[in-house]
Amino acid sequence: MKSSRRLFLKSSAVFIGTFSLLADDSFEYAKKISIYKEPYQTFALLHKDLFVNSNIYNLLNSINPTSYLAGVFEDPYITQDDKDYLKNGITWLHETSDELYKKRYYNLKTYERQQLLHKISEQEWGDSWLWSIMSYFFEAMLGDSIYGGNIDAKGWQYLDLVSGYPRPKKVLYNG
Repeated sequence: MKSSRRLFLKSSAVFIGTFSLLADDSFEYAKKISIYKEPYQTFALLHKDLFVNSNIYNLLNSINPTSYLAGVFEDPYITQDDKDYLKNGITWLHETSDELYKKRYYNLKTYERQQLLHKISEQEWGDSWLWSIMSYFFEAMLGDSIYGGNIDAKGWQYLDLVSGYPRPKKVLYNG
């Protein structure tokens, strides 16, 4: 199972977009956020839950996917519809959690959150939304650290990848 997961991640790297070398040196793509505020509280827990039984779980701080998503929400090259979809998914997740367990996603026990994720993955909206979350997770994991994810190249090291050269010196979006 471990080798097939690595193979999947390596093959997914091919589909992750690369970023341009334009813009202001001082801009940081990933944003400093409070994981105690919504939607980031739920995104942070969701990222952990998606990889709870994986070696990636131990890399989450280095991958920095929640802060990376905060940058996505401010990126003018990402459509407002896409940003709304990500945030609306959190609302739908909480609504489903409320329906099934009478409490918010982040108030559930680990096994209840796993059951809920399995349940929503069987629904069209849930499957599509989780794929979107995973796509941005892979961007954070496989992108250059200049964008705030993949701190100290931990994502590349995990997959035994070497970055492309030249590496970007500036972030595409300059706020």
